[in-house]
Amino acid sequence: MTILITGGAGFIGKHLVNKLSKNNKVYVIDKKKFNFKNKNVKFILGDITKINSFKIPSKIETIYHLAAQTSAQISEENPDKDVKTNIMGTYNICKFAIKKKIKQIIFTSSMAVYGEVENKISENKECNPKSMYGMSKLFCEKLIKNLSYNKINFKIFRLFNVYGPGQDLKNFKQGMVSIYLAQLIKFKNIIVKGSLDRYRDFIYIDDVVNILTKSNIIQNEIYNLGSGKKTTVRELLKLIKKITNTNFKIIVKKNTQGDIFGSCADVSKLNKIMNLDLKYNIKSGLFRTIKSITK
Repeated sequence: MTILITGGAGFIGKHLVNKLSKNNKVYVIDKKKFNFKNKNVKFILGDITKINSFKIPSKIETIYHLAAQTSAQISEENPDKDVKTNIMGTYNICKFAIKKKIKQIIFTSSMAVYGEVENKISENKECNPKSMYGMSKLFCEKLIKNLSYNKINFKIFRLFNVYGPGQDLKNFKQGMVSIYLAQLIKFKNIIVKGSLDRYRDFIYIDDVVNILTKSNIIQNEIYNLGSGKKTTVRELLKLIKKITNTNFKIIVKKNTQGDIFGSCADVSKLNKIMNLDLKYNIKSGLFRTIKSITK
């Protein structure tokens, strides 16, 4: 297959490129330059909000659309980025898909589209996003779904909290696990914005990539992509203390505007299709993440 990955130089993108390029020709578009040392990977420096400024090969069968502004905090500070990158960028990719008669597009959305929901969240739950980020992702989903009218198949994955080796430790505004580990390295303590009883659904990067590349997943559907397990901030910090063998100070501050108290995926829909058997839980995944940093 010939595959196009937008945002391929990002955290999830790099892992996805490494997996798919083993047996496929992969084109990567990203506005951040990265040197992929693989003959099956062709990198294109470009911004999806300015799609006419660079050339994309015409013989593309599948698009993995990952390129996005992904930080809820940045979204509140500068919502224009969400409108420009997420919405306009996705609109441009959809136009390209129609023009080139792409067979299918796989889009990574976010659990932020749901907003504040108690208990586990299923895909048929009404979406009521609290943040501009969640709103932008929900609008993008509508753009992607409309491609079916042009006989282009789609799969939409609502990602929960993805973590693992390769996250940007210089970015203190995106990724709860990477933020806490980066703070520990730099400041020897951890600042928590919001209650320690807040909870998230953490899923390890290798499990995410394995699911994104599964061919037996039914098309023209939306899927939650998480572990289906709740982990509180308090539990996460306790694990970090144990694995790193450090007794760091925890400083609790006011929560970020637009942040939700808790989110956890109902993964029964995905489980029925592919017998969801994740290789890593939060303990083993966190251990591998910290080990990769200490190396």
